[in-house]
Amino acid sequence: MVKAKRPLAVVLVLLMVFSAFFAVGTVSVSAASGDIIYFEKPDSWSTVNCYVWGGSSGAAKDWPGEAMTLVSGNVYSYTMPGDQNNVIFNNGSGEQTGDAAASYDGTKNYFTPSSDRDDKGRLLGTWSVYQAPTNPTSATDPTDPTVVTDPTVPTTPTEADKLTVNGTAYSLGDTITYTTTLQNSALLSTIGGHVSLSGSASSLQLLTSSQSAACPSLTNGNVVVNFAPNDGSKAVYFNAIDASTGYSFTTAKTLITLQYKVTAVGGNVKIATVIDEIYDMNKNAVTGAKTTTTVTGSTIPTDPTTPTTPTEPTTPTTPTTPTVPTTPQGVVINGTTYNKGDVVQITVKHQADKILSGVSGFIKYDSSMLKLVEPFASDDEAFSAKLSASGSFMVNRNYNDAADGLGIAYSSMNAGKGYNFTTEAELVIAQFEVIVESGTTSLTHKIMEEYDMNQDNVTGKTTYTVTLVSEGPT
Repeated sequence: MVKAKRPLAVVLVLLMVFSAFFAVGTVSVSAASGDIIYFEKPDSWSTVNCYVWGGSSGAAKDWPGEAMTLVSGNVYSYTMPGDQNNVIFNNGSGEQTGDAAASYDGTKNYFTPSSDRDDKGRLLGTWSVYQAPTNPTSATDPTDPTVVTDPTVPTTPTEADKLTVNGTAYSLGDTITYTTTLQNSALLSTIGGHVSLSGSASSLQLLTSSQSAACPSLTNGNVVVNFAPNDGSKAVYFNAIDASTGYSFTTAKTLITLQYKVTAVGGNVKIATVIDEIYDMNKNAVTGAKTTTTVTGSTIPTDPTTPTTPTEPTTPTTPTTPTVPTTPQGVVINGTTYNKGDVVQITVKHQADKILSGVSGFIKYDSSMLKLVEPFASDDEAFSAKLSASGSFMVNRNYNDAADGLGIAYSSMNAGKGYNFTTEAELVIAQFEVIVESGTTSLTHKIMEEYDMNQDNVTGKTTYTVTLVSEGPT
């Protein structure tokens, strides 16, 4: 009897072994405490935090989360405190990854942000599996003389290893500073110009992004700097008007200064400053103004100016938990209700008793509810047929107004013929698409400055209306 049972016992043991083997292959993978996730921070970030939530174990930290640990280069790591399955990386100062890229499944543990952003300005990117860098010293046998190169013989850099900027060679990754100074004996009421790049212009990345950093001597009056002109060039345009106080350059001072990073080598770039318009306080064109330009190398990786104080983001909702949809109620703009997908237009009309030599204004809108549509998103002339027809007209779609925050600023100068608004006429228009289902917002306009042909302040009359241009899909 005992012998008869032994084969059965052996069979049972084998079945248990095979069952255990196949059971291991079906374990599901998910987020777990102790997981290490990695993030490649953008160059402009100086602080990297990780905020996690969701799951059923481990207490999440308050926003903005906990500081991440530097691994190497721009790669940082964070050890998950529990099985949270949602992640937001942020710099604690307003920059963060978006909810759409937040889901963490426990398998792909390395998040690399892209240059794209969602409709709220948050970084998008992709998850992948992190591969730790290998140790180059262990890859080859150090005793084998056939694989060891002579470290005492350096390679000589060639022209292909450098980028020549205004006659000076720079290496990949170098940061350079381009500065133009201005000197003129007369007090100036108007200055307009641009910095142009020719040659291998795509080899330089503009780092300067704030108006105060670019034009430190133009702090009064109406100043507009356009870092991304609609012609697609790498040029930077600037306009400044102050008929009351003016701008003094009796001693040489910085007119414009810009920082660039070398992103490609093997070519030549010429950077130059062009003065388009310059007038004294009597609206006479100024000639003989002296400009001097310099290009210097620098190790400063980012724009050193103090950024604007960001608002603290609200605690994000868990993107993986669907909410019960509600019936859209529409978006109320200036008291009128519109639906998602509708295109609305603000029309601004103006009347002034005198011919104007310059006028500037500001359109305030909420970018979380409204999106500028083409051709207004890329073509300055679309905003005003009258102002763009003569003189100098420029639009800054990312202007930060001291009182009203972010919006659209425009500036127009024509000290020769001026602009005639003695009879009320259309000043500017702009069109926006409604991009949310419901909410309440406003679309407003204000005149920042306007001057007559004697450069004296003028107070005209302005009205604006918001109307429906086209309806969105039903």
